[in-house]
Amino acid sequence: MSAELVAAGYPVGVMCDVLDLARSSYYRPLATAGTDEQATKAALEQVPAAWPAYGYRRLTAQLAREGQPVNAKRVRRMMTEVGLQARKPRKKTATTNSRHSFPRYPNRVADLVIARPDQV
Repeated sequence: MSAELVAAGYPVGVMCDVLDLARSSYYRPLATAGTDEQATKAALEQVPAAWPAYGYRRLTAQLAREGQPVNAKRVRRMMTEVGLQARKPRKKTATTNSRHSFPRYPNRVADLVIARPDQV
């Protein structure tokens, strides 16, 4: 007699009590972390080639868009294991030169009390 036939006649709670298991362990899905981990690592090596400036947050969202939802903490851990780091954006070049020899004029409206529109 198979276990499924025996289990079909009894409630889940009774079977878990007999086997000394938590009831939640009956409903818990089987762990497939090994295959899922390999697929995520493979995708994690392909996605940064197309999006080199993506960090772990954007990579997590991109993987979800591609149909492979994964936790951000797992992506961050895998990026560390693989040795991936996002390229940091360039610093913006300063276009204003405040160190010049031209005179600086005082602010003449700093102490002015504005009483009406278009006064200044």
